[in-house]
Amino acid sequence: MGKVCKACTVFKDLCEFSKGPTNKDGYVTTCKSCISKRNKEYWRTPLGRLSQIYTAQVQVSKARKHPQPAYSKNALVDWAYLNGYSQLHSAWAQSKYEKDLCPSVDRLDPTIGYSLTNIRIVTWKDNNDKAYSDRKHCVHITTQNRKVRQCSLDGKEIAVFGSIANAARSTGITRININDVCRGKSHCKTAGGYIWQYAD
Repeated sequence: MGKVCKACTVFKDLCEFSKGPTNKDGYVTTCKSCISKRNKEYWRTPLGRLSQIYTAQVQVSKARKHPQPAYSKNALVDWAYLNGYSQLHSAWAQSKYEKDLCPSVDRLDPTIGYSLTNIRIVTWKDNNDKAYSDRKHCVHITTQNRKVRQCSLDGKEIAVFGSIANAARSTGITRININDVCRGKSHCKTAGGYIWQYAD
């Protein structure tokens, strides 16, 4: 069984359509391929990209247990156009949508939530590079950089590191082994001759 896609007018198998309970045949009128193409085109428009950014901010805030953005999507749009978004989006479009040049919104202080006084317009590459640097230098705590405590075998604290990666770099002990000890893996009680614990 199949049907004609409303967008491309091509007859396709029903598996090419998403379920649509409100439709008579139980499937939506536009095929998955056309919907994907339409969405991709929308996300590249100025408003579409800002909508995508706002949705990501809501999700990130929830994941990090931060307050939800202190502004609406419309307020973000107004702020963005007052802060150079048009130029950044134009440069992205002229590059034929190169990922590194994609407009993004970065928090000035990553330890607190999104507010209009705590964000700036940047490229995806700038945002990604800063996020990597913040994790590396433990500017903010995530599941990737929880503080860890290095202890002697008799339980005395020797040092506290901002992340397992930092501990591994400083001591030369394998990061995987430190992580296994911190997580309480039964086969790994120590790493490098030390006891390791999460410090927070």
